[in-house]
Order: sequence, then structure tokens, then C-alpha cells
Amino acid sequence: MASYLTKKHNAKKPKKNANGQLKYTWSILFLGVACLAFVLLLSVILLFTQSAPESLKELSAVIGLYVAFCVGGIYSLLEYYGVRGSFTKEGIVLKTFWSATKEEKYKDLVSNDFNTLASWQVLKFKSGATIRLSSHLLGYDDVIAILKRRGRII
Repeated sequence: MASYLTKKHNAKKPKKNANGQLKYTWSILFLGVACLAFVLLLSVILLFTQSAPESLKELSAVIGLYVAFCVGGIYSLLEYYGVRGSFTKEGIVLKTFWSATKEEKYKDLVSNDFNTLASWQVLKFKSGATIRLSSHLLGYDDVIAILKRRGRII
């Protein structure tokens, strides 16, 4: 759902010039804040009203929603604040919350594949490093254009 919404939002706007930077647009930040706001609203409703779940099924559904929106909100915020990178015509540098900084040259690219489920380009290099470049990043289209010009992506 989040992937669909951010793609739809980004498709409506003209492409911005990334100026060699890789970062998420505000839509991922908004998604994270919206998820956590829903969790807060759900908490207030459960704590301060008389509408407690009446059965085990209702309680399971509420807990499931609570956990899913907490995880989604926290994940979105970590992605927004934790993913930063840059690119040139020669190479790419990407730092994520989940991994160390990776700096690679395009000439060392061994393979690439697009993961449609996660909506990211998987770039594998001679050093053994793998860079997963989300299609939601500002600058993604620029990197792909560079790789196509260099004959690295078909």
C-alpha cells in the first residue's frame, strides 16, 4: 500500500533534480507520522473510552492493527532519516540505517536485478557489496539513467 501511494504521488509531480543526492521525499515521512498518529488515536480510544474489545477476535484485531501500524510507522521514519547517499557519473555511495556505508564504482557492477515486491534495484559489485536502491528515492531515476548510458542495465 505504501509503495503504491508513494509511487502514485511521485508520478504526479515533475521529476526534481536530485543534484547527486539520494534521499527519500517527504511522502515517506508523512506515511510514518500518519501510522504513528493512528496508533496514538487507537491508544486514546482504548484507554479513555468505554469501547473495549468484547471478544478475543476483536482483541486480536486491535493488537494486530496496533503492532502493524507501530512497525510501519517506525520503519518509515527510520528509512526517511537513516537513508542518505550520493552519486556521480562514476559511482554511488549509500548509507542506510540497516547497513554500513557502501561506496562503489559503476565499472565494478557485476549484476543488477529489479525486485518488484520491494520496488528496489539490487546492484551487486565485485567487492561482494550489494546496494539495494529503492525506487522511491529522489535520485533513483538519475542513477538508473547513468547505468543505462554505461550499458550496465538493460
